[in-house]
Amino acid sequence: DPKQFESCFRRWVSHLIPNLSGTIAVDGKTVRGSGSGGETAIHMVSAWACENRLVLGQLRVDEKSNEMKAVPQLLDLLDLSGCIVTLDAMSTHREIAEAIHAHNADYVLPLKENQPTLRTAVAEYFDYAEQADSRHRPALHRARTVDNAHGRLEVREYFLTDAIDWLPGV
Repeated sequence: DPKQFESCFRRWVSHLIPNLSGTIAVDGKTVRGSGSGGETAIHMVSAWACENRLVLGQLRVDEKSNEMKAVPQLLDLLDLSGCIVTLDAMSTHREIAEAIHAHNADYVLPLKENQPTLRTAVAEYFDYAEQADSRHRPALHRARTVDNAHGRLEVREYFLTDAIDWLPGV
């Protein structure tokens, strides 16, 4: 009985981690080999407690839906108070950010081409912030990593500020 298993699993996890904290990585994956017989492939959304190295929960994405609908449902199953939730660019949507905030958690959402207007606005802000007069410059942090992984050179740049008053809807 999947519902009974889920209930037992939750009790077990709550004993292992009575006070969840740290980073929770939420991501969707297609189950390998599913759909190979002509049926629809199974797509799951999972929440991974990074520091505890434990899957906190999984939810199957409805066949006629997508991750954007499943992620808030998965988040509703978890006590995320005080955690930092990370997601991929596919989940960078206001509704998901609001759902995480409603759980008293913080989030890290990447901006890619799926949010072109917001991405452009953020890029322009960071360009402005880097060039602003030092007396008026907002707190701005920048990091860069270079890795040779998966047979390719990966260069990642990270920009951080808590000055978000200029964002629409904030």
